[in-house]
Amino acid sequence: MSGFGPKSPELVLIGEAPAKTEDDWCINCQRPLAKSCLDNLHAIGQPLVGQAGQIIRQALRDVGIDENLVYMTNVAKCGTGGSGNPNMLQVRKCVGAYLLDELASLDYSRCKGVVLLGETAVRGVLNNGTLKIRDARLRDLNLYTDIVPVPLRAVYHPAAALPHRNPGLYHEIVDDLRALTKPRDSVKPVREIYSTSSLDIFSEAD
Repeated sequence: MSGFGPKSPELVLIGEAPAKTEDDWCINCQRPLAKSCLDNLHAIGQPLVGQAGQIIRQALRDVGIDENLVYMTNVAKCGTGGSGNPNMLQVRKCVGAYLLDELASLDYSRCKGVVLLGETAVRGVLNNGTLKIRDARLRDLNLYTDIVPVPLRAVYHPAAALPHRNPGLYHEIVDDLRALTKPRDSVKPVREIYSTSSLDIFSEAD
């Protein structure tokens, strides 16, 4: 599944992998896939249209970002058939074969930042299978990759804020997105936060 949105976005969101809803969504009709979509060779698949997608879209509205100005994609391009998040091997293949070219095709002249949604996106983009979202969240991740020329940040995946999980995280997601829309002081590098005796989360990829 390719990304969806303007080629000159105000914000870029990178999720984890397509869920069944995303796999069955018709870009042309903006509705769940029907036989007529296939018969007319419509483009199938759009990121972040399921329950988690509705949460992040609401968060964008609460922050005052027009979702039509947001480019949305996933770090892994194929769904896992309900078997959970893709593993690092699957993610690395997709990053190398698709995501890097996809991001390189965008115009970042008015982009406020690129946001990694959840651990799978963080691990894939930074090529480190041990990272935790709580360690990478809103740190200056540009220190560890030059994949994009704008601020690269991480926030909780919206699926974590679903009602049956931890809906309280929604406000943190909103606050994190809002922080990207404002001028900010420089962020202290993660490597400086941990002492030499602590786990270095940005050690070589496993």
